[in-house]
Amino acid sequence: MRVSYRWLQSFFSEPLPLPERLKEVLTMHSFEVESIEEFYSDAIFEIAIPPNRMHDCLSHAGIAREISILLRITPKESVYKVYRTEPIPFLLEVEDPMLCRRYIGRIVDSIEVKESPVWLKERLQSVGQKSINNVVDAANYVMWEMGQPLHVFDYDKLEKIGAQGVIRVRRAEEGEQVTTLDDREMTLTKDMLVIADAVSPLAIAGIKGGKKAEVTYETKKVLLEAANFSPAEIRRTSKKLQLRTD
Repeated sequence: MRVSYRWLQSFFSEPLPLPERLKEVLTMHSFEVESIEEFYSDAIFEIAIPPNRMHDCLSHAGIAREISILLRITPKESVYKVYRTEPIPFLLEVEDPMLCRRYIGRIVDSIEVKESPVWLKERLQSVGQKSINNVVDAANYVMWEMGQPLHVFDYDKLEKIGAQGVIRVRRAEEGEQVTTLDDREMTLTKDMLVIADAVSPLAIAGIKGGKKAEVTYETKKVLLEAANFSPAEIRRTSKKLQLRTD
């Protein structure tokens, strides 16, 4: 995993040890730092997170927690603004709760899709993530910071039942196809999990979004998804499709 030194520093008020020293501390006490790469005024660690620590350390926040314990320093208190509005209802069906332990979503209306600010572009670029637009970049930023992957669908592109959008977490039909965001045509099998609307797949669950509900500069309303999928199922699908993503 690529981890930004400057990003880690943002969790602490007091200065962290220099990158080489921090590499030594992490390698000797937690997990191996395989390399340090210079990136403008930043240092990027390539950290080998073992499988038994992925649930709590596959993020900048997770690494920062580890550092706070090892160095006995207190991280800054996280403060977030919460904008509360009346929720817009949509239909949600989870076909198999064993494959999707939790699925939550929220519709956000009247948005403006535009270019991301420079600081956000630079932060994502430092860990190898391409900037797309402010909405997609915000979702990717949360993933890299908190360890929770998010996905954003253009709500107006969803096939609806009546006036309500539909999200179905289901097995793919044998031979069903989806065009991914990078324009690759994927043929699915019935053992693969997809996120679909009332008619067809929108994304390969936990792996890659599809073009059908892609967020563009014309998007005005989005559905923001956060979910917990069976890791074994996602791993099998990723391997079968030869499709690996952040």
